[in-house]
Amino acid sequence: MKIEDTWNSIETEKIALGEGEVLESIHKKRTNVMTKLQKKLIAKLIFAITFTIAYTLVLFFVKDLLVISLFAFLIFVHLLAIAYFLKEYRDMQKLIPMDGNVLETLKEFQKRILRVIKSEETGGLILYPVAISAGFFFSILSNRTMEELMMDRWIWVFWIGLMIAFTPIGNRMAKKLNKKAFGEQLNRLQEMIDDLESVNENSKP
Repeated sequence: MKIEDTWNSIETEKIALGEGEVLESIHKKRTNVMTKLQKKLIAKLIFAITFTIAYTLVLFFVKDLLVISLFAFLIFVHLLAIAYFLKEYRDMQKLIPMDGNVLETLKEFQKRILRVIKSEETGGLILYPVAISAGFFFSILSNRTMEELMMDRWIWVFWIGLMIAFTPIGNRMAKKLNKKAFGEQLNRLQEMIDDLESVNENSKP
């Protein structure tokens, strides 16, 4: 009986040691991973600000009401995106101290990052056609009037073709760039979540 108790004690110590190593490893990696993911989010914020400034500058060279409306819409949506990115960044900052349940905190952080990425990709499906239209009509109306434009059906066919062709291309590129930018750190975050779930499962009586 004593031999069995000793063996069980050794096994328990091994499990505890393994769990301790896992937790220590996660403690070292988690802040680094979360910080890197936040930096990627800041890059998106800077990207949105840059485009907002660019669209605003273009407005000074636009006279046609249609083009002004298209660029104004782009600016409005980018301002919403900036506000959204800032809100998510602040909320993620609150999670980094990890004062509560580590596993739940990591899951919440992961959920927020994935939500930002998904929101950007979904919003792009609306923005790409508008951005294409803004650039297209800005170029066409620089040397033509709206009356001339209305009479040329091939221009409208070409415009529709541009939107149909470039909207899915833009969406695929956005997904590819997001995977390249966030993929590695998101995989590490998922590994930490899996390790913690494994530790919690082993800790159950």
